Amino acid sequence: MKIDILIKQISFLFLLCYSIESLSQEHNITYKELLTTKTYENVYEFGWLPTAYREIPCFRDYRNNNFKMTMKNSKNGKSIELPQEKDKTALKIISDKIKIDKKNKRIIISGEITGAWEHVTPGEFEIYIGQKKDTISNITLSPNLHGDIFYNGRKVDSTIVVDTVPAFYLKNFKKFSATRSYIESDKKDEQKIIFDINSEFDEKSSLIFAVSSRYVEIFNIGVFLRREN
Repeated sequence: MKIDILIKQISFLFLLCYSIESLSQEHNITYKELLTTKTYENVYEFGWLPTAYREIPCFRDYRNNNFKMTMKNSKNGKSIELPQEKDKTALKIISDKIKIDKKNKRIIISGEITGAWEHVTPGEFEIYIGQKKDTISNITLSPNLHGDIFYNGRKVDSTIVVDTVPAFYLKNFKKFSATRSYIESDKKDEQKIIFDINSEFDEKSSLIFAVSSRYVEIFNIGVFLRREN
């Protein structure tokens, strides 16, 4: 009788330990390991898929686009060659915690976003986990209220397509927010833009950080579910 009770107790403890282990199988990922999933560095810029509500993020590669247009001031006749954008820099993500739960397909990651301008606000950042879908995107020219637009020597009187560029948009995506952190120092408060994500993901998921006028950061985090422990 006592042996039966002992066996039952041991069996119960075994099942309890197994159940606890099954609930979460998180393991730590180093920042160096995260960087091995980084892809398309200094390539894509953030925008929106041309829909009615601008609700689907789209990322375009303008590197091989070199078309030129001219804006002419109708009042003084002066012309300006466009575009005149400066070289862009890239965002940089510095993580301080990364955990992967392969059983439940969940990622926990937090850290800091750097590389933007000095007075950027958290609301200007776009953070997504989703599946990339390759496409192409049209570059269009439209009439401008501030002056006449000329392309290939002809005045642009209506919207025209002048080129296409490689692009991708996101499917089945989730959006996350950045926040601001204040750290006391001897000199002054240092303001950091930080993120803290706890989300489901799958084998095709990418983690993307974006802000206007900067190249985006792309991490193919789905590989963590395909790799051996």
